[in-house]
Amino acid sequence: MLVAQVMSAPAVTVGPDDKVKGVAAILAGRGFSAVPVVDADGDLIGIVSEADLLALADDGGPEPPSRPRPACPPPSGAWSRSWRPRCQG
Repeated sequence: MLVAQVMSAPAVTVGPDDKVKGVAAILAGRGFSAVPVVDADGDLIGIVSEADLLALADDGGPEPPSRPRPACPPPSGAWSRSWRPRCQG
């Protein structure tokens, strides 16, 4: 089975300035556990997950715990031409 057979398309994304409450509504309404965060150019700059939102609620503060960015995976296939992650490396 290929990813193309199970992925959601078109991709549902959020922006860095979107409200957390709106992102939570997208996750709950769509049955997603995470959603990509893209900048104005459509470049991937992060991912918001249920775990991020739960950590925010548990901390009671305005900022979720920060995590280091992962190293960039080696580019391959169509993904490397259409989806450029912003990561360390």
